[in-house]
Amino acid sequence: TPTVQTENGFVPDFQSRYFTADFSYGLVILMQIAGFYGVDTPNIRETLAWYEGLIKPTNVFKFKDYGIDSKETFEEFYGS
Repeated sequence: TPTVQTENGFVPDFQSRYFTADFSYGLVILMQIAGFYGVDTPNIRETLAWYEGLIKPTNVFKFKDYGIDSKETFEEFYGS
Protein backbone atom coordinates (compact mmCIF):
# COMPACT_ATOMS: atom_id res chain seq x y z
CA THR A 1 0.00 0.00 0.00
CA PRO A 2 1.41 3.41 -0.89
CA THR A 3 2.05 5.50 2.20
CA VAL A 4 2.81 9.06 3.23
CA GLN A 5 4.83 10.11 6.21
CA THR A 6 3.13 12.10 8.96
CA GLU A 7 4.40 13.29 12.33
CA ASN A 8 2.95 10.07 13.79
CA GLY A 9 4.58 7.75 11.26
CA PHE A 10 3.40 6.37 7.95
CA VAL A 11 -0.26 6.15 6.91
CA PRO A 12 -1.90 4.93 3.69
CA ASP A 13 -1.85 7.48 0.86
CA PHE A 14 -5.54 7.63 0.02
CA GLN A 15 -4.81 9.98 -2.89
CA SER A 16 -2.61 7.43 -4.68
CA ARG A 17 -3.79 5.70 -7.85
CA TYR A 18 -3.98 2.50 -5.81
CA PHE A 19 -6.89 3.93 -3.85
CA THR A 20 -8.41 6.23 -6.48
CA ALA A 21 -8.47 3.79 -9.41
CA ASP A 22 -7.45 0.22 -8.63
CA PHE A 23 -10.44 -0.36 -6.37
CA SER A 24 -13.19 1.82 -7.87
CA TYR A 25 -12.39 0.78 -11.40
CA GLY A 26 -10.19 -2.32 -11.39
CA LEU A 27 -11.73 -4.57 -8.75
CA VAL A 28 -15.25 -3.22 -9.17
CA ILE A 29 -15.15 -3.92 -12.91
CA LEU A 30 -13.79 -7.44 -12.40
CA MET A 31 -16.48 -8.17 -9.81
CA GLN A 32 -19.25 -6.93 -12.12
CA ILE A 33 -18.00 -9.03 -15.03
CA ALA A 34 -17.81 -12.09 -12.79
CA GLY A 35 -21.37 -11.37 -11.69
CA PHE A 36 -22.57 -11.38 -15.30
CA TYR A 37 -21.20 -14.91 -15.63
CA GLY A 38 -22.31 -16.18 -12.22
CA VAL A 39 -18.79 -16.43 -10.80
CA ASP A 40 -18.54 -15.78 -7.07
CA THR A 41 -15.79 -13.39 -6.00
CA PRO A 42 -15.48 -13.68 -2.21
CA ASN A 43 -11.92 -12.32 -2.05
CA ILE A 44 -12.75 -9.33 -4.23
CA ARG A 45 -15.88 -8.69 -2.13
CA GLU A 46 -13.84 -8.84 1.06
CA THR A 47 -11.17 -6.51 -0.32
CA LEU A 48 -13.76 -4.00 -1.51
CA ALA A 49 -15.52 -4.12 1.86
CA TRP A 50 -12.18 -3.29 3.51
CA TYR A 51 -11.64 -0.43 1.04
CA GLU A 52 -15.15 0.98 1.52
CA GLY A 53 -14.61 0.82 5.28
CA LEU A 54 -11.57 3.09 4.90
CA ILE A 55 -12.99 5.65 2.49
CA LYS A 56 -16.31 6.33 0.86
CA PRO A 57 -15.58 6.11 -2.88
CA THR A 58 -17.28 8.72 -5.05
CA ASN A 59 -16.23 7.56 -8.52
CA VAL A 60 -17.21 3.93 -8.87
CA PHE A 61 -17.57 2.50 -12.36
CA LYS A 62 -20.95 0.89 -13.02
CA PHE A 63 -21.66 -0.98 -16.24
CA LYS A 64 -25.38 -0.30 -15.80
CA ASP A 65 -24.66 3.42 -16.34
CA TYR A 66 -23.84 2.37 -19.91
CA GLY A 67 -26.81 0.05 -20.41
CA ILE A 68 -24.81 -3.08 -19.64
CA ASP A 69 -26.60 -5.24 -17.12
CA SER A 70 -26.10 -8.82 -18.23
CA LYS A 71 -23.70 -11.22 -19.89
CA GLU A 72 -25.57 -10.67 -23.15
CA THR A 73 -25.38 -6.88 -23.12
CA PHE A 74 -21.73 -7.06 -21.99
CA GLU A 75 -20.81 -9.33 -24.90
CA GLU A 76 -22.85 -7.25 -27.34
CA PHE A 77 -21.11 -4.05 -26.22
CA TYR A 78 -17.65 -5.58 -26.53
CA GLY A 79 -18.41 -7.34 -29.81
CA SER A 80 -18.09 -10.96 -28.75
